[in-house]
Amino acid sequence: MKEKCAPGLPEMCFSTLLTTGDLICIKRGEVGYYPSEWDTGDKEKNVELADQLNEQLGVNMWQRQAMEVGSMCGWDVPGADPSQYIR
Repeated sequence: MKEKCAPGLPEMCFSTLLTTGDLICIKRGEVGYYPSEWDTGDKEKNVELADQLNEQLGVNMWQRQAMEVGSMCGWDVPGADPSQYIR
């Protein structure tokens, strides 16, 4: 079940796992993440690829940060709202 989310979040964004560097997809309102089929197997390349893909999707760094927090901590916490990062 999808949770209610803050305004300004994209439908989806890309990120990488801190522990392994795997490329992942985060979907708005969903807990957890999905492995990306575009994972390169290289941590540094995956970081660059996540940045490129997010840019193509129009996802900024604050939205990505909020999506990461929301997927791990819940979509109702302050960190899941991109407006909390822009001051």
